[in-house]
Amino acid sequence: MKIYKYPIEIVDFQKVTLPLNAKILTAQMQGRTLCLWAQVEERNTSTEERSIEVFGTGHPMSQTLNRKYINSVQMADGAFVWHVFEIE
Repeated sequence: MKIYKYPIEIVDFQKVTLPLNAKILTAQMQGRTLCLWAQVEERNTSTEERSIEVFGTGHPMSQTLNRKYINSVQMADGAFVWHVFEIE
């Protein structure tokens, strides 16, 4: 097992390609880039697309999707706060 970093965009919805069965650990800012960190089995060469949503504080969210909270992250010394979810 290893932990790898996956840069993501600050957009409402995106697909991220991860190794099959990767365990998303957290989302954090690294410099000016929002990243996911995931625990992966390095010998696993199969991949899957995972659905990620990023919402700013006060932005609307539909209530119809089943989401798993990943983390909330701050940008620009707390001027912006993003809340990262995976759609299950």
